[in-house]
Order: sequence, then C-alpha cells, then structure tokens
Amino acid sequence: LRFPKEDGWTLEKAKDWVAKHFEKSEQSMVESSCVSLRSEYIGLAALAPPETIDATARTVDVVAYSGNVVKRLDPWTGELYDLRLGLSDGQVRLDRLAGAPVLDGHAAFSVRDQIGVVERAWIADGQLRARLRFSSREDVEPIWEDIRAGIVRNVSVGALIYKREKQSDGVWLA
Repeated sequence: LRFPKEDGWTLEKAKDWVAKHFEKSEQSMVESSCVSLRSEYIGLAALAPPETIDATARTVDVVAYSGNVVKRLDPWTGELYDLRLGLSDGQVRLDRLAGAPVLDGHAAFSVRDQIGVVERAWIADGQLRARLRFSSREDVEPIWEDIRAGIVRNVSVGALIYKREKQSDGVWLA
C-alpha cells in the first residue's frame, strides 16, 4: 500500500487507516511489508527460488509477480480494491523491465540504492519471472550472501499502472 506524503499521509495516519480497513490478523503483515510513504507505484511480493542461484554470475531467477490478485489502495479515494496485473501480450512491458535497476527496498534516492540489474524478464506458467544480477560492491555483499543462504526469499516489483479496467468479477485488471 502506498500513502503519498504529498497528500498529507504520515506513518501514524497510514497505520490508523490499515487498522480500520483490515482484519486484526492481517494488520501486522500489512504494516510490516506494505506500508510506504515514498512513491506512487505498487509493490507486489513473490518468492525467489534459491535453487536458481548462479554464484559465479551473481544471478538468481525470481518470481517477480505470481499472477495472484492483490489488495491495493486507491491513493485518491482511500478505497481498497483488488488488482491483477495482466501478463498477456500488450498488458505488460517486458522490454522496460529488462535492464531495470534492482533496488534495496524500493529506495531510489542514490545510485548506491541500486544493488543490481534485471538481466531478463519473461512470462512462464502464468507468472512474471526475472533474472536478477547483483553488484559485486562491498556494501551489496551481505545482501547477496543472505540471498544465497536462503534468508532473503522475497522480492517486490514496482509496477507503473498505465490503465486499468474493472472486470466482471469486480477485480481490476491493469
């Protein structure tokens, strides 16, 4: 969930909003992994299979988007809605993803926030997959080692929504 600062959101206001709109059992997951005050794009988490690691090339293949419906917050209305990213031809711009930066926690305030690059992106089994290559910089090494050890197992992809359409089941398709 994204709560733009320019719209007057604070962390406390965002947490209060989450408390009002999510069941108690969902709140800690939302607060720990989804609340952000920085940007207007969405973040979708997925599992990175560590068996795809190539230690020499410093790459790992990840599921960048599982194809599942996710809850999103409309930043203009404050309403929750269900969203599915389209993965068919014409719905996703794979050419824009290949070559994109791999960022540490969606931060893009400095070149040091870039910890790698997306080598390639493809669709397989209804999922968006990507091969990530990590920098050999000293400050990135602990992150790379945690990925290799299976400690860091999730990624979050930022997606700019160019258009969305409400489907007959009530889910928005972007």
